[in-house]
Amino acid sequence: MRALQYNKFGGTEVLQWNEIDIPTPSLGQIVVQVRAASLNPTDTKIRSGELRFPGPENFPKTMGMDFSGIVIKIGEGVFNFKQGDNVMGYLGASGGAFADFVIADAKNTFQMPENLSFEEATTLPMNAATALKVTTNYLKPKAGKNMLVNGASGGIGIFVVQYCKLAGATVSGTASGEESIEILKNLGLDEIIDYKKENILDSDKKWDAILDTSGKLDFEDAKKLLAENGEFSTMVPNVAPGTPGRTDGNKKENIVFAIPEAAEFQSSQKLASEGKIKTFVGKTYPMIEAVEALKAFESGKLNITGKVVLAQ
Repeated sequence: MRALQYNKFGGTEVLQWNEIDIPTPSLGQIVVQVRAASLNPTDTKIRSGELRFPGPENFPKTMGMDFSGIVIKIGEGVFNFKQGDNVMGYLGASGGAFADFVIADAKNTFQMPENLSFEEATTLPMNAATALKVTTNYLKPKAGKNMLVNGASGGIGIFVVQYCKLAGATVSGTASGEESIEILKNLGLDEIIDYKKENILDSDKKWDAILDTSGKLDFEDAKKLLAENGEFSTMVPNVAPGTPGRTDGNKKENIVFAIPEAAEFQSSQKLASEGKIKTFVGKTYPMIEAVEALKAFESGKLNITGKVVLAQ
């Protein structure tokens, strides 16, 4: 089988397709024939070495955290899947999805909603579940609450706005581009601010909660947009890890730390299968063109709504 691997940290130049053995599942594991995998910023941060985790660094490493595909082998102790099941899942920092086959923990793998394609399903695990964790733990949407999502059409933002609307909140979002704006309108956003035409900091509106998904809005600027007792949550803080959020009177900043767990994976899967949240594939590349896809993705020049997906 083919796997996109690297033997040292770096840019896309460290990547190469290698021929390796199809893995054998251990206790609690399954082997999945990969049909699609999606790209995440975390994937590239791990490969570059910007994001490190405790423990030894074992090379070669295979890229890719999200996958969808077909179960081909089942390890001992796995009773909720059978061969031929269509599934989607999350591999965590270990990666492995940019390959023909992947070995996955059954506890982080879920039946694929029948109403989704493989490409659509692979946009769910990390982003939809992380967005749900962020929404529940930091934004706490409810009827009568005014919320702003800066980066509403991004991979996380597109799910956050849907969860907030489901909870009955009044939601504003920043975006740009006809496609992104049209999608957000169809999702029922109450206000869409085109950041290429309007500076959000010039707004005289006040929001009870603001989420910044891009790192382009700082608390020192955003606090004037907050209502009394309002909270600003950032997923890309401009401070060192572990630094506490700032305050200004009754206004506060939250440094978002959100690692999704089984509850978020299961809830997002259920909402997608019921058609209550929608997935968005911005651009699809053949799996064999993964390096080209990563170069375009990491350039920051892809003007798309939703995820970049690799398919085979």
